[in-house]
Amino acid sequence: GSGGGSSGGMAALRAAPTLVDVIDAFEPPRADVVACATAPLRLAVSDVYKSQMLGVAIAGKVLSGAVAPGDRVILMPHNEPCTVKAVHGADSALRFAVAGDNVDIGITGVDKEQISLGDVLCDPEHRMPTCTKIKASVLVFKPLRQPITRGFQCELQLQAVSRPASVAKLVAVVDAATGDVRRRKPRCLTGGETAEVVVNL
Repeated sequence: GSGGGSSGGMAALRAAPTLVDVIDAFEPPRADVVACATAPLRLAVSDVYKSQMLGVAIAGKVLSGAVAPGDRVILMPHNEPCTVKAVHGADSALRFAVAGDNVDIGITGVDKEQISLGDVLCDPEHRMPTCTKIKASVLVFKPLRQPITRGFQCELQLQAVSRPASVAKLVAVVDAATGDVRRRKPRCLTGGETAEVVVNL
């Protein structure tokens, strides 16, 4: 009767893969992995320190490309050339690291004082461009004490760095779902609106 059905259901449940099994068996789309790993190196610096093992070292996440001991790299935006001495993961030295890995990297050719949080290690042949102005899509949260207008002072946060910035231009209010322009050159932005703006750094 019902006891047998319940027993059969439990047996089927026990035979089903666990969440851990499903995660372990997951394979990301191969094309995305290859494209990300073969892209130019971008490693965002989230910490700078000195250690007996690594010497001058940085901690950070590989955003794109790959990095290995012996690689010659460029520290941007200072345009400082340096060499990767070692790459370490959570527990041990690594032969290389690829996009998505959080690593500690020993580097030579640059002093600890020359490195800042938010700097980026790059492939010397594909240096990250630098700028003092960006175009950004923003979502204005509610409630908002005062409307956002041209000249509005704000903080720009990226990875481990925070910098003062200001809104230079209100380009357009856009539909959050479709991205279609609803109003060009608005005089101000209010809570709940999505917009394109130009930000001075």
